[in-house]
Amino acid sequence: MHTVDRQTLVNPDGGECAKASNSLYLVAEQWGTSVLRRGADRSTLVTVITTDLGELAIDPLLTASDKAILRMTCRSMRAKYRECVRLRVDEAMFVTPSMHLFAETGIREASYPKWKMQVLAHRSCASVAGRGRLDMLMYLRGRKMIWCAATTIAAAEKGHLNCLRYAHENGCDLSASTATAAAKNGHLECLRYVHANGCPWDVITTRAAARNGHLECLRYAHEHGCKWGCDTTEVAAKNGHLECLRYAHENGCEWTVYATEAAARYNHLECLRYAHENGCKWNSNTTETAARNGHLEILRYAHENGCKWKDTTVMVAQNGHLECLRYAHENDCEWDFRTTEAAASNGHLHCLHYARENGCAWHITTPEAAASNGHLDCLRYARENGCAGTPAVPMLAARNGHLHCLRYAYENGCARNVDTTRAAALKGSLDCLRYAHEKHFPWDDFVPAMAARNGHLECLRNAQLLLVSGKALSGKPSEGDMEMQQQQTETRHLRAVSQTQGEVAAHGDSHTTVVRNC
Repeated sequence: MHTVDRQTLVNPDGGECAKASNSLYLVAEQWGTSVLRRGADRSTLVTVITTDLGELAIDPLLTASDKAILRMTCRSMRAKYRECVRLRVDEAMFVTPSMHLFAETGIREASYPKWKMQVLAHRSCASVAGRGRLDMLMYLRGRKMIWCAATTIAAAEKGHLNCLRYAHENGCDLSASTATAAAKNGHLECLRYVHANGCPWDVITTRAAARNGHLECLRYAHEHGCKWGCDTTEVAAKNGHLECLRYAHENGCEWTVYATEAAARYNHLECLRYAHENGCKWNSNTTETAARNGHLEILRYAHENGCKWKDTTVMVAQNGHLECLRYAHENDCEWDFRTTEAAASNGHLHCLHYARENGCAWHITTPEAAASNGHLDCLRYARENGCAGTPAVPMLAARNGHLHCLRYAYENGCARNVDTTRAAALKGSLDCLRYAHEKHFPWDDFVPAMAARNGHLECLRNAQLLLVSGKALSGKPSEGDMEMQQQQTETRHLRAVSQTQGEVAAHGDSHTTVVRNC
């Protein structure tokens, strides 16, 4: 086995970084622990990275495969990190040459470029503090590594009181975020320590404790003067922390309708019950929120205890919660065409079917909503049960590229109109545009103008050629087609593009509908 004899490796700072003798460990490109070992000596790991492959003199005694591996390693690793690192370890292992990861491993002996140490110093101290590595934190400070409040925040967040105490006693800053990090994660000892040592705190601290259900931290913060507000009770109700909600209310923390609404939205019945029984207000938003999210028990409790409802059936139908829709209807909640429209617009056929079977009205907007959003089953149900819609149905389907709805509308008697082709061109729905042409939907100069307006090149090419030759393009046009197109349509279509907005407005409601709504 050949070795590299005193090859000098050059780092980005230009200085000598490491000399390999007797053995060479080449770190493979893979992440983790993949290491190609050379020799029997297991005490040295050299990651070979240079700014230029020419700066590394390859021993002529190395085999071709050895050279290939060495060059591959240099190239791939240099591209990632561009630095040279020498580590002395007991076992050969891969260590990503990033200072904060190096510090986490607990390996102390390292040669690192100063610029890299300075850049990653803050992250290094915070990283080891967050893992409770007091020895490494002391080691980094011994090497004059810079730190900031991120170090105390990381220690408080993970509950490492020893690192937190060491950092503070050696001049590392405490901030309100330090107290918040301790309260958020329920580390009472850390919270107590930072407060005793003058760390500021505010309503965010109590809110963090309540949000995560840390009652002891919430109690300590309140008893020692930390402020709170209505958002404290709201986040407690939102996350189902009944004990925190009860403590906050019993100790004078205010609450609003947002507390009951949050409990309803996230299905925390016990919190909703406690809030209501203790005087917290609610309104129709509470029932609407429960209905929107399908929380039947919440909806039932709120209604049975006098909470009003308003657009509850619309919210239920919009989200497809049939059981809530049934409960609301059976308990005299009003509904109208907006309920069926909401169901059709979102494709909830079961809700649409239930509403119609139980006398809910519908309107021409129901099939229009279904076509606009591509819900063919709802469109079919509406038409087959007497709600055929308006001539706008094919236009709405084409506008959003729903070819299946456009085809169904045409095959079932919807009138052909120029708005359909204009809408397809305006939104770039090429399939719908081609289908409309095949079925002889009306065309005019505004069709290519609409396509050009929004940069839909394929629709523009098809529309121009169709006006001239009457045949659609399946792909790139031929030279003859392009020449004919240029000769016969250039002047006309440039004029149409420049006059689109003014002339569309002058053509009446059907034209302005496309321009304004598409």
